[in-house]
Amino acid sequence: MRIQRIERVNPDAADDEARAFIREVERHFSHEGTTIYKSRNEIKVIEKYNVKKFGVPNFFNRVVYTSVRRPKAVRAYENALSLLRMGISTPAPLGIVLFRTGWTMGESYLITEQSPLGRSMYEFGHTDHRADIKEVLQAFGRFTAMLHEKGVLHLDYSPGNILFDRNSDGTYSFALVDVNRLRFSSKPVSLSEGVRNMRRLWGDPPVLREIASAYAGARHADSGDVFSLLSKAHASFWRGRDTRWIHTPWNERCV
Repeated sequence: MRIQRIERVNPDAADDEARAFIREVERHFSHEGTTIYKSRNEIKVIEKYNVKKFGVPNFFNRVVYTSVRRPKAVRAYENALSLLRMGISTPAPLGIVLFRTGWTMGESYLITEQSPLGRSMYEFGHTDHRADIKEVLQAFGRFTAMLHEKGVLHLDYSPGNILFDRNSDGTYSFALVDVNRLRFSSKPVSLSEGVRNMRRLWGDPPVLREIASAYAGARHADSGDVFSLLSKAHASFWRGRDTRWIHTPWNERCV
């Protein structure tokens, strides 16, 4: 049965060089770049591009992604465009490549720009003594509140999917990655759902308290109530999971 290759390019972001790269993304991915993540899917940095290869789904999902639900690469591409239109930072999507055999979906690729932000929220498993920890956490709490006020819920709001860095003026910028699982609403996310959305974050109580304080202030809520809700949601999520290495000070941890 013939394999169909489907290519979609973002006309607003992909220049001629990016278009040429997308046309041969399978070859580039097979022979070039540095793998930065590998599990069911694999992510590589190839030159100035970030390429995520989605593995072949099981048979049931291959049919579902072809006939009922948008494939993950398509969702990630379209969600990224929606975020950018809303003024929410995420690496600009350049294109996607899908492979289909008959009625079933095969592997797929998402090609984006490489984010200029060099840090992630993995840093905050432990309260250390870096000078900027309070400022970062406060800024992050406000960033999360902004997302929720705009009706955006990242369904895998975990440390590796939140990038940030310090700007030259001392402020902080944040960006979302791995955006195939988002929920958009015309109304703000409720306070309880918004707080629960942060349950996957790493952090001991002082870290959570800083985030909760800024989040509550931005959403005109009581900081004590938000901290209590966040602490309970966080404890419930992490109960039974091995968190020993998460609480190793950042300068002693290899990531």
